[in-house]
Amino acid sequence: MFIFLLIFLLGSYSCELDKIDPCPCITSISPSTARTGETVTLSGEFVNFDASKDRITIDGMEVVPEDVFGNDIKVKLPAGIDELKVSVVVNIGGCNSNALESCESSFEYKAAMATAINKNTGDKEDTLIITGSNFRDDEAQNSVLFGSVPGTIYSAMEDRLVVLVPVGAETGDVSVIVDGFKTIAGEFTYFYSIVEQSVEVLGTSCAIPNFDRPTGIVADADGNVFVADEQANQIFRIDAITGMKESFAGDVAGTPGDNPIETDLSNSKFNRPWDIALDKDENKYIADFANGKLRKIETDRVSTIADGIIGPLSVAVNQNNDVFFLHITNTIKMLPSGGGTFQDYADGFNNPTGLFVAENGDVYVADTQNHKIKYVEAATGNVIDLAGDGDPAFENGPVGTASFNTPRDVLFDDRDNIFVADTGNNRVRVITPTGYVYTLYGSESSSCLGGLNKPWSIAIHETLQQLTLFVADTENGVVKKMIYE
Repeated sequence: MFIFLLIFLLGSYSCELDKIDPCPCITSISPSTARTGETVTLSGEFVNFDASKDRITIDGMEVVPEDVFGNDIKVKLPAGIDELKVSVVVNIGGCNSNALESCESSFEYKAAMATAINKNTGDKEDTLIITGSNFRDDEAQNSVLFGSVPGTIYSAMEDRLVVLVPVGAETGDVSVIVDGFKTIAGEFTYFYSIVEQSVEVLGTSCAIPNFDRPTGIVADADGNVFVADEQANQIFRIDAITGMKESFAGDVAGTPGDNPIETDLSNSKFNRPWDIALDKDENKYIADFANGKLRKIETDRVSTIADGIIGPLSVAVNQNNDVFFLHITNTIKMLPSGGGTFQDYADGFNNPTGLFVAENGDVYVADTQNHKIKYVEAATGNVIDLAGDGDPAFENGPVGTASFNTPRDVLFDDRDNIFVADTGNNRVRVITPTGYVYTLYGSESSSCLGGLNKPWSIAIHETLQQLTLFVADTENGVVKKMIYE
């Protein structure tokens, strides 16, 4: 019996030796909640801990102890903790505290938590109030991002931050970062605003219309603007640097005509060209309405890529150089990039007059007489309502309740905002990625000086320095240039 008792005691003593030498054991962490910059005390069994060679990690980051006294080790929490339940590991002589069961090795991080924002829409320099807990009361120790764009914090308390919405804020999540810990406050929809506007062509004004009836417009990568003028039977170019307008293609006298074979720009003729689009190589495609053709301009050569079309009104090109156009039968037709015969792509519209192809291949449509914006899903071919309630009216708000009046053009910007030429309302509208419709420019007035008169087409040129919107203000006979942010 004595021998068995001796063996048991020796075994128990051996286990204790295994537990404390060399393997450490964390039995408690105090306080149980803490944040970056605060000190916590690790209590337990840390025999032979040597700060010069043994290691302590918090959330995977190595820290140097502030003080080691017997079985207590004090450490300051580092920045960059991104977990609410924070792991702590002590390693002595190659054995760490995780090697032993029932050794406490974590605590709760006292994270800043954003819970709400006071409004979900706004534009530059609006004030946003973020409520929550555990914010720092020093403005510089908190940061707020609108997508990836930082906002300016001008008031900070433990339970709220007051933030200025930055210029160019991204629509989407508003996040708060304190001590490296990120939390989402809510979703914010950013509204662009116009900061400068002018009639585009140098030396002209609203009193001197510079086009007959501009119905199609596009901007190239350099900011040059190409305009399809339906009544002038020409394609015009507005130089990005000089602002001067010049005839680019078509009869300079405005006489309608046709080219039965390929020709150069100087001899080209059109008959009521309604729309113009660019492919990725910046070749131009023209919906030559009265000639019933699709025309293509490569460098200085004009060719016909499809004919026998009844009244093509709009044209768009995808990344594969497939050409889409609107047919008078309320259908979208598609001409494959390799050429051949155009084919049916989608139907079920009511006098649609605007097309745009997104990068993912979806085709967006201004379904004019249905007063809606729709898209054709590339993967399925399904036609899907995006925005507009079907009534010819004016109403901003969520896409399901917003109203348009004979919209005639649609296009994307680089942040997935969708711009709409809302022709019947004399406005340019924007559909945000969060599904909200607002007015960027225009009013009930159709005056050229303060508004738009049946804007038919829009174009965008984006650089890091400037966002520019061009509007074919059709019935006023001008192209307007607007800087927005």
